[in-house]
Amino acid sequence: MKHILWTFLLISSSYADDLPVFNKYMDNEALSENIPVGQSIYKLEGVDSFGNENDLLYGIEGTDHLVVDSNTGVVTVAKPLDHEESDTLKFTVTLQQKNSADVVRLPISVIILDENDNVPIFVHTPYEGMVSEESKIGTTVFKWIHVEDLDKVGEPLEVRCESIFQNDDGCLKFKIQSLNVSESYYLGVLVVNGDIQYSDTQFYKLLLVATDGVHETKINLDIHVKDIQNMPPIFHGSLTTVISEDISVGTHILTVNAKDGDRGDPRSIVYDLIQNPMDYFSLDGLSGNLSTAKPIDRETLSNNNGIITLTVRAREVFNGSALDDKLSSSTAIITITVQDVNDEPPVFNKRDYFILIPENIAPGTPLPNLNMSVTDSDIGANSEFSLRLHDESKLFVIEPTKAIGSIDVGIKLANNVKLDYEDPNQRKFIVLVIASEPSEKYDLTSTATLTIQVTDVNDNPPEFDNNAYTLTVNETATPGTIIGVVKATDRDSNPNIVYKLSGPSADKFNVDKNTGIISVALCSNVGKAPCLDYETQSNYYLTYIATDDNGNGQSNSVTIMVMVTDSNDNPPIFIQHSYTSLIDEGVTTFEPPLIVQAIDADKSSSIIYSIISGNERNLFKIDQNSGEILISSPNGLQRSKNNITLLIIASDGVYSDEATVNIVVLDVNNNSPQFLLESYNVSIHENEPIGFSVIRVEAIDEDLDMNANLTYHIQEGSFNHFAIDHITGLIYTSSKLDFDQHSNYAIKTLSIDKGTPALTGSTTVFINIINVNNKSPEFTPTIQRTEVSEDVPVGTVIYRLIAHDPDTSDENALNYSLDSSEITGVSSNGNQLDNNVDIKNWFKIRASNGDVIIAKHIDRNIAAIVSLSVVVTDTSAPEVQQSTGTLMVTIIDINDTPPVFKPPWTKENPYYTVSCSEEQPIGTVIEKFIATDDSGIDYYDIIPNNPYIDVNRTSGVLFTKQKLDFETIENININLIVYDTGHPQLSTTATIFIKISNINDNTPVFNQTEYKAEIEENAPVGTFVTIVIATDADKGLFGLVRYSIIGNKYGFIIDQDTGIVKVNDSSFLDREVTSEFMLTIQAKDEAPPGLTKTAVALLFIKLIDVNDNPPQFDPKDYSLSIIVSTPTTPLMQLKAIDKDLNSKLKYSIISGNKDLFTLDKDSGFLYSAMPLNGKKGVYLIKVDVFDGIFRDQANVNITVLDVNQNQPTFVHPSTNNSTLSIPEDVSVGTSILTVCAEDKDFGENGRVTYFFKVANSNAQQTDAFTINTETGQIKTQILLDYETKSSYQLVLVARDQGSPTWHESLKLLTVNLIDVNDNIPRFPVYNDHKPLYTFYIKENNRPQYKIGQVKATDLDQGENARIYYYLVSNIPVPFIVDRLDGTIYANDTLDREKQSSYQIIVKASNDISYQQKNVAEEEDYSVAKVLILVTDENDNAPVFQTSHYYAGVNTMAKVGDVVLQVTSIDLDYEENSTVVYSIENTQLFRPGLNNLTWSSSLKDPFSIDQSGRISTAAFLAEYNQGRFDLQIAAKESAPPHRVASTIATVWVYETHQLVKLIVSRAPQTVNEGREQILSSLANVTNMIVVLDDVRYHVNQYGYIQPDWSDVYLHLVDPTRNDIMSSWEVLTIIDDKYDYLKDYYHNFAIENVVPALVVTQNESFEPTIAALVALLVVLTVGCIGVLIICCCFRHWMFSDLDNNSIKNDILIKKAVIDDLSTTENPLWIEQKLKLYEEQELTMQVFCDLENKEMPISQDNIVGDNTYATIRRPSRRGSINTLLTMTPGEYATLGGSVLPLPPDGGTSHSQQLFEASLGFQGSTFQVPDSALDTSNLLINNSDI
Repeated sequence: MKHILWTFLLISSSYADDLPVFNKYMDNEALSENIPVGQSIYKLEGVDSFGNENDLLYGIEGTDHLVVDSNTGVVTVAKPLDHEESDTLKFTVTLQQKNSADVVRLPISVIILDENDNVPIFVHTPYEGMVSEESKIGTTVFKWIHVEDLDKVGEPLEVRCESIFQNDDGCLKFKIQSLNVSESYYLGVLVVNGDIQYSDTQFYKLLLVATDGVHETKINLDIHVKDIQNMPPIFHGSLTTVISEDISVGTHILTVNAKDGDRGDPRSIVYDLIQNPMDYFSLDGLSGNLSTAKPIDRETLSNNNGIITLTVRAREVFNGSALDDKLSSSTAIITITVQDVNDEPPVFNKRDYFILIPENIAPGTPLPNLNMSVTDSDIGANSEFSLRLHDESKLFVIEPTKAIGSIDVGIKLANNVKLDYEDPNQRKFIVLVIASEPSEKYDLTSTATLTIQVTDVNDNPPEFDNNAYTLTVNETATPGTIIGVVKATDRDSNPNIVYKLSGPSADKFNVDKNTGIISVALCSNVGKAPCLDYETQSNYYLTYIATDDNGNGQSNSVTIMVMVTDSNDNPPIFIQHSYTSLIDEGVTTFEPPLIVQAIDADKSSSIIYSIISGNERNLFKIDQNSGEILISSPNGLQRSKNNITLLIIASDGVYSDEATVNIVVLDVNNNSPQFLLESYNVSIHENEPIGFSVIRVEAIDEDLDMNANLTYHIQEGSFNHFAIDHITGLIYTSSKLDFDQHSNYAIKTLSIDKGTPALTGSTTVFINIINVNNKSPEFTPTIQRTEVSEDVPVGTVIYRLIAHDPDTSDENALNYSLDSSEITGVSSNGNQLDNNVDIKNWFKIRASNGDVIIAKHIDRNIAAIVSLSVVVTDTSAPEVQQSTGTLMVTIIDINDTPPVFKPPWTKENPYYTVSCSEEQPIGTVIEKFIATDDSGIDYYDIIPNNPYIDVNRTSGVLFTKQKLDFETIENININLIVYDTGHPQLSTTATIFIKISNINDNTPVFNQTEYKAEIEENAPVGTFVTIVIATDADKGLFGLVRYSIIGNKYGFIIDQDTGIVKVNDSSFLDREVTSEFMLTIQAKDEAPPGLTKTAVALLFIKLIDVNDNPPQFDPKDYSLSIIVSTPTTPLMQLKAIDKDLNSKLKYSIISGNKDLFTLDKDSGFLYSAMPLNGKKGVYLIKVDVFDGIFRDQANVNITVLDVNQNQPTFVHPSTNNSTLSIPEDVSVGTSILTVCAEDKDFGENGRVTYFFKVANSNAQQTDAFTINTETGQIKTQILLDYETKSSYQLVLVARDQGSPTWHESLKLLTVNLIDVNDNIPRFPVYNDHKPLYTFYIKENNRPQYKIGQVKATDLDQGENARIYYYLVSNIPVPFIVDRLDGTIYANDTLDREKQSSYQIIVKASNDISYQQKNVAEEEDYSVAKVLILVTDENDNAPVFQTSHYYAGVNTMAKVGDVVLQVTSIDLDYEENSTVVYSIENTQLFRPGLNNLTWSSSLKDPFSIDQSGRISTAAFLAEYNQGRFDLQIAAKESAPPHRVASTIATVWVYETHQLVKLIVSRAPQTVNEGREQILSSLANVTNMIVVLDDVRYHVNQYGYIQPDWSDVYLHLVDPTRNDIMSSWEVLTIIDDKYDYLKDYYHNFAIENVVPALVVTQNESFEPTIAALVALLVVLTVGCIGVLIICCCFRHWMFSDLDNNSIKNDILIKKAVIDDLSTTENPLWIEQKLKLYEEQELTMQVFCDLENKEMPISQDNIVGDNTYATIRRPSRRGSINTLLTMTPGEYATLGGSVLPLPPDGGTSHSQQLFEASLGFQGSTFQVPDSALDTSNLLINNSDI
């Protein structure tokens, strides 16, 4: 009211004084702060005293934010408005008459409205929080998420969390809870929202985003995860070791290492053993050192594998105590393997042995019934010992001479030695058996006595002079030819020796049974099989038997080898007479090797290979021995048009054979294309047209065929401005050139051949662009700005204009000028100065370089801103080329007042003093210092720069930029300088003293991580142990350290000040109880309670052993029984135990039989002092042990036993190596031999029983034979089979019943079986299946490639065992088999893609001329199936199913919707057929444009997965109606990584553009034939047809018909590449009906309709509905009257013959009746079409040119058969019909009126269309308006 009153008074007074008055003056107007500068916001209006408005001047004073046009009064924003700076703008508007000095001033207040123009700001930053692992959900982690926004409008502030890194789950682990939210303030907390585990993540970095709906601000929130104690200790390192059993007590063997599973705050670990068998080991609880606690004897361990298992426990230490719960302790198994030490001697199972042997025992025969074994309880190499005999006769040897562990000892008669009972010196032998092993530490020797008694037998069989005989005969020797004579001798009288031959092929020779003459047997075909034939069999091994007593007595046999010598009687024959080899050019070796091979049946013949023709240039050489053909040239072969044919001869010196070798040299792509020039240079003008031929490049390739077929490509450097013809190499322009963008090009051009792999040649084409002067110069930028002080002198250059002409680099070509008519200005109070003469003379411009010069003294009081219009002209252009610009000159006032800091700072005392605690986080605010200045504060700064403190240059807030440490720096002094915004800029300095406050932030630190000390056990109280030292980096009391022992002190004490550790209680210091102590030393500072910090260190104190324990025998009494002994054999070892470590024990005998026994003083081994033979009895000795201080005694009771010395001796068989031959078909139970042995002992010691030695045990039977234990008779017990086993080795045992030990003798008897030929070849059988071989071969193999080998066996011998292999197949196969060795070769190159496997049958036969028979017998194991699998080679490139895919995607598709499935087919297998799909390039073409408007290599709107599905990767609404060309690549995963490419064109459509085909087939059937449907429609329509979706059909009642389909598709015009509208598609379909009708029938297409008809339901008021209904009724009535009149006219004036009309109607009715209404055809059949054509000129109801027809139902039906009549659409809504324009098409079908509720027909049109089977067509909307009033009934149901 005050303003209104003031204004009224002012106006009143003005009128009174004839002053002008305001009519409109904008007081209390509201302005948005976002109004741009320059926008008009108001118009002041006033009138003078005469009511005139034109002769007035307007003005604004008191603000520079607004200016007013002095003439028009239009107020314009001159400077940005800011609500946050001031919400009210106050100023004064002025009004005066022209030519009058009187001014009317009116104060104005304008309200500045707030707008959302400020970004939200996080405060109290930086953000950092901490959370303990396993915190409960909802636990607050960070409670000060504080955001402020200067704006009070906009959406409420919101803060969300975003992950910084991919796969970061931080925003899932935490969530933000809002506490206080408004448009300008936000306060929230971060709480736990998931499981937090320190072991998973120790640090989370979250990105907090604050938004006000328009603006966003982001800040990082760092969250540190604090570890809690929830993980038990974890063992690290190996807990397995190996030690020696003689390891010293106290030896360290391993260190157990466990760490707290809680890594954030790990605790100390202590260890103990909870399972320690026999207390062998001790474990240091602190260090984890495991050492031996007592001696270890591996032989006494409970298990024989030498493994000791310990269980160790690790426990966490908390407050000096070891915890034992599941979360603080864990156990582990320590496995210690005790390695054996050689400390045990070998021991015999008995001391004395006695055996009997016959005098005719064969040399080398083991002595029977010995049963001698020796055992060394050590293991491995330590149980290795040697055996030897002390035998004066030198007749016997021992086996083995070396042994390991335990062995049964055999003693046999030496070779070449024969016993003779008639010699008295060979009737009895006593042998000493010695078992010993070397040892420097122990005596490891044992002995046993063996008595051997020799018995007499009649044992002289025939003897041969030699053990074997070799005879030679030529293969062509005639029957009767004497080969040799072999005789035997017999020591017995009248031997009457008879000779015979046995063995395979013995029938080929004869022997005179009396003379021993051997000759060739009678045979008809000399030199050929079955006679002697070197090629068939070169050696015959026969058994030659000599039997005395005319063949009834003793027998002996010898082996005779008959060697058949070869004769050259067979020619060499090549395995194949034609060879073919493929080799790449340049290759120096054939792969596989090219070897020709001939076979000569004569084994002695040597085949020599040579090349006799075809090697004109000596390109090849042949190895004369192996037949391998080699390439002579080191550079390999060169490609030639003709193949190379070599003729090879193989000769054995007499006979020869020839073979041809065809060598095909393949061209290899080994020459890269070479351009004719290394580089090309050409120049063209920048204005050349697109398609201009620039230059043609040409390359050559020295390869042939496809390897030399070249294509040309541009690799880089063209910037898509040039393209190249791939065939000719012509480079031409592909887009407009611009010299200013590219003045030259270096185009790297490639020439690629079509070889495999493709090779590339390159050249560079340098294209220089010649500039054309066709562009005007331009100011850059157009508006330029500068500032100048108002006191600058005249002539000063204040600015240089910047202009650029892209056509010239000559700066002298530009001329600058000033357009003085366009110079304007703005006064300091905001007034616009348009025609001020003064400011136009202030400046001038130097034309040559654009310097702006002060021409006249300037005055800021006149103008604060001057706008100069400047002009630049290109003087070198053929025609005028110039541009204009603007230079805004701001005139700066003079600044003379510096800024002022707030108190207590003063100019006289410019200081501040503040304090800050040390160790504060970086960014901690120390203080805010504020200065003020009239011109405003520009910024704050610290000079010089301080490493610890920084300042916010805008707010003056001091903060830390690194952590402060009181121990490093206690005070910081800085100079804070503030600068104003005036000119010249002034500054003020404030000195700030910052005092750092000390806190207890350092923990005491020991100078060692652990301490170790040693003292003697039993050390007295006060003994110095060690000193520990810890320091604390803090100062004062915080750095003073006190020491203490936490936990068990074990009798030690520590000085709290010095850290000296001493003995306080000696009772703990017993090394035998505890060898080492672990003390926990704590260092603690002197900070107040609650602030103290501590550190701990471990002190390990080891006790030094002192001899304070006596030795002790265990047991005190020993007992020992011995049979025989020598002074070198230890009887036993006496061991005493001393708990002290370093005790040296001395053993001695102090009483008893010292003359018979001795005791080693160091080892305690007891020996006999003399041989004890004959010393049978019991002896007692007393022994002593002494360690230098203490001693102990023990008693030893020794019993000496007697010896039994004789053993049985074999009498029969008596030969050294007895051999017995029997036929294999003898019956079960046949007696083959009776053995006999005798023993010279008496009684039971001399009674002999007989056994077989089986597996080192005596048995009465073997698998094939039995023996009578009393008589020695040997019989068969099974049917013998030579093929199963041809020979048996029987060890005969003769054993006495001696005591205390029995003895036995051994005899080796060989039983040979005589063979019968009764076996066929057999292939091996695996797992009871028929013989089956599986071989693999890689495809693309060379011919004659070896695949594998089958091998059959024949149990027969000699010729009967020779096997031949045959390939049995009824169909041709690309394989051959080597007849002799069964090797299978590939006879052709295989292709896996044609056939991946083959199955062939190989027959093994003894028949050299086998003929194929039926080989399908189930049990015929001479037949083998061979499965040959062809393995894949990556020799097929992937191929897309089509070179171009088409698809569509809805403009509203979601991200991830599948658009298209592309499929690449690779005929290779598994990995070789695997491809990786990728989108190589994406190009977008906007609708209506064929030129590329967008290309992406970064973020594509589409993505492709590895199944080839292309999906949307972004929303596509912005690309509506555009099309994408996607270049899809399928790259092989396996080398050589070939790539297939295809193009997928995707159109972005709207749903209303689709057309729906209604098909009476299921969707699956439609999808199977989709390609045929699309291609057919495309061929007929000449359009690109794209199928978008196939769905189940939904009928008009809303029900799904699963056996029908709705097919959605759209058509694309290939000339425009635009999607056609649905009505265009329907028009084409209508026009192409004659072509499409057959397709509709074939594809069961029932209807074609638009995919979407837009409907709109409008609600009617009841009153309006009634009026409309009345209008409809009236309209229908009028139309009815008109129709009746028209029809009446027809009836009255018709000239048509009624009969013909009736006939026509009847024909039509017959046609209609003939139509099936259930078939629902899309179009009317052809027979109905004929009638449509006849009625093209007819109208539906009347024809003005014909006379009237009688109206009948037939007439109506007949007149409505035309398919394209103009009738409203049954599918469209009324609104759609009303809005359709003339010429548009819609769908014709049933009535637009709905069906009645009872399902009946409500309209005659529906009856008519149903009778026609009409379901849809197209019609064109008539030009005239359609009366639709009668269609509005029940519109809401349509």
